Amino acid sequence: MNSRLFSLAKFIGVMVFFGAVVSGCSDEANVSNQEKLNVETKSKVHLENERPAPQTLREQGVTVLSEPSGAANEYYKISTGMDLLYLFVSKTADDFDAEAAIEKIYPSNSVQRDKKLVDLMDAYRRGDQFTKRDLVKQIAPLLRENASRFSDVSYVMVDMPNGINLGQYDFERQGFVTNNSFRGELGADNEVPYKRDSIRYPDVLGYNLSFVNAGELDLIKIPEDAARGISKYNGGYSYNVNFRFYGFVHSVAENKLDDYRTKYVVMKITKVELVSNLLNDPVRVLATVDL
Repeated sequence: MNSRLFSLAKFIGVMVFFGAVVSGCSDEANVSNQEKLNVETKSKVHLENERPAPQTLREQGVTVLSEPSGAANEYYKISTGMDLLYLFVSKTADDFDAEAAIEKIYPSNSVQRDKKLVDLMDAYRRGDQFTKRDLVKQIAPLLRENASRFSDVSYVMVDMPNGINLGQYDFERQGFVTNNSFRGELGADNEVPYKRDSIRYPDVLGYNLSFVNAGELDLIKIPEDAARGISKYNGGYSYNVNFRFYGFVHSVAENKLDDYRTKYVVMKITKVELVSNLLNDPVRVLATVDL
């Protein structure tokens, strides 16, 4: 009997000891997990503190220009890629790489405002590497000279054959809803043109036109009486009415993360005209809206 009691006592002692060991291991594991959590939390806070601050517009390749003062006496009409190239060069302080720009110019495909340049560029495209090297010496100064004439151009306008269309009239908000592909992301990034659609012209590659306030075009506010006539003219076909934008050059930008280093002239729209676009109908302004 004493032997059996001794064995039971021994068994109980072993179990108590084992429980203490397990409890100790559990405590150590909890401490270890807590220390690991603390380290992870500290590391996360450290990374948050070390994370670089949001880039400035300048660091993102955007140069914001001073807003022109006074009313616009005239607007320069943008209709070719050469217009954008000259505007970009005239508004940026960066050195102009004329030789790189020449490789992107195809002026014979555009409105031939400058016959001398067209002839030189056509010869350049047909020439061998030696001919091209010689012609660059004539073309580069011509590009710089032409760009210098744009230094005083601030107010611009552009006809929009596509990219934005007139939709249904919203009676509650008193305006036409648009199908607007130029609307970018909201917020401060709206000033960065790489995040929204832009206009490209075939005569110059890599120079685009963008709009800093394109989001304001989602609704074109027009009184109901005037809108009734426009809707009747439109006849349910969005392409019967075109858009014409007026404004000023807000900024120029270069996408440094793009392998093509795409460059942008960014326009701020201050006025919109709805323009007739029916066959055999003289072009006329149907409505004018100030933004």
